[in-house]
Amino acid sequence: NGLIKPAKIILVDKDSVEWSMQLGIDNTVGSMYISNGNGWKRFCAANEVGAGESLTLELIRGGVSPLLKFCSKMEQLPFEA
Repeated sequence: NGLIKPAKIILVDKDSVEWSMQLGIDNTVGSMYISNGNGWKRFCAANEVGAGESLTLELIRGGVSPLLKFCSKMEQLPFEA
């Protein structure tokens, strides 16, 4: 997976804890999103990312279950289309 189609992904947080998530694609607006019910909210809380804040993830490994590492919160506002 070159992160261009829906797939199971693994996020690694700042404490090296792995979180299983689902990468989704919204073809109507050409964007991607991460979901896992309350798992995404818990991941954000564990990494001190609040609602409306942006974050940076680094792709560590591609393939069937891509691995992405939490890098940092972004200081700038997210791009609005």
